[in-house]
Amino acid sequence: MKTRRKRFPGQFVEIPSKFEKQVTGKGGDNLRNISTLTGAQVFPRGNKLYELRGPEEGVKHAELLLKRRVVCH
Repeated sequence: MKTRRKRFPGQFVEIPSKFEKQVTGKGGDNLRNISTLTGAQVFPRGNKLYELRGPEEGVKHAELLLKRRVVCH
C-alpha cells in the first residue's frame, strides 16, 4: 500500500540579485545548510526568487535565514 506524502504549499521569497552568491553559497552550500537546519526545502526559481516548501515553522525559519544572509553582507 502506497502512502501519499503530504504536500506543503510553497512560499516565495524575493532576494535582490546582487546578493545571489551570498544566499546560495559555493555550489549551493548555503541553501543545503538552510534546508538541513530548518527542515524546509529551498529551491532557486529564477532571478531573485526562491521557493520554500515544508512545515510552516521550517519555512518561516528558512525565510529568516535567507533574509539574514542579505542583511549581514
